[in-house]
Amino acid sequence: MAVDGDEDLRHFHEEFRNMPLPRSVTMTASPSFRPKRCNSDTFRGFSFVQNDFILPERAKGEVEDYWKGGGEGDLDSESDCAR
Repeated sequence: MAVDGDEDLRHFHEEFRNMPLPRSVTMTASPSFRPKRCNSDTFRGFSFVQNDFILPERAKGEVEDYWKGGGEGDLDSESDCAR
């Protein structure tokens, strides 16, 4: 399968091309985005996946705001590094 550049999406099903992106993705893709810094070097360069992590309960409106990018309830992380 040939690909004609970085933005050639013809091999991806339309269902995936039309999926809404979470606000966190659209915000970080913006040219005006400035990453926040954390004063800790403890976990620099590491990622972590916790398979048994339980997502917090969220009202339907909060979940919709997250995926659609609307509203004020930004679903902020409570981590000191994510503020």
